[in-house]
Amino acid sequence: MLWFFMVQQQVDTLDTLKRKDIFIKSPTSAALRSALIPGWGQFYNGRGLKGMILGTLNFISVGYTLRRYIDMKNSPTNQNVSNFLGALILNIAVWGYTIADAFVDAYLYGFGVERDTVLKDIDTSNEVK
Repeated sequence: MLWFFMVQQQVDTLDTLKRKDIFIKSPTSAALRSALIPGWGQFYNGRGLKGMILGTLNFISVGYTLRRYIDMKNSPTNQNVSNFLGALILNIAVWGYTIADAFVDAYLYGFGVERDTVLKDIDTSNEVK
């Protein structure tokens, strides 16, 4: 019986990558939140400032795209159509970046803590015994 507990303790110390006290964020949930409301995924990941910046950037991008759309509707010249399409591509790129950033931040959430925990378990002393 003592042997079982000794083996179990050794397995627990070797298994440092499976920490149960770290709350891991869901990358899918973060990406979906950012897709619905730009910046919400960053807030979910605990990065409020980044969420506010990206949300504002998306808001400005949508406003710019709507302005170009109104210009195109009022005067449908090739230049106005081209300006609208450029603004639309910019808007989609900013929105996509916001989604991708939320996904990656959630995926890497807690990575530094995991790394530090693993490094603590490694004996770095050079003592000769």
